[in-house]
Amino acid sequence: MWAPVLLLTLVTAVWGWTFVVVRDAVAAFPVTIFLGLRFGLAAACLLPMLLTKGTGVRAGVLPGLALSAGYLFQTTGL
Repeated sequence: MWAPVLLLTLVTAVWGWTFVVVRDAVAAFPVTIFLGLRFGLAAACLLPMLLTKGTGVRAGVLPGLALSAGYLFQTTGL
């Protein structure tokens, strides 16, 4: 019964800690360079999945652009 609450608390703590890490990172790098490296690495990790399945790319472009804008605004705000 306590495990879900503890896990949710742990996830929340890690998520909140990432804001401090990102704030420190953008103090050293420009925001666009930082986000480009961050999501470029993530895209490279996910590329094998895209190549094997090959579907849904068009469906993900618009939400991906909206998410990118959100990350850009949020990271700039930090």
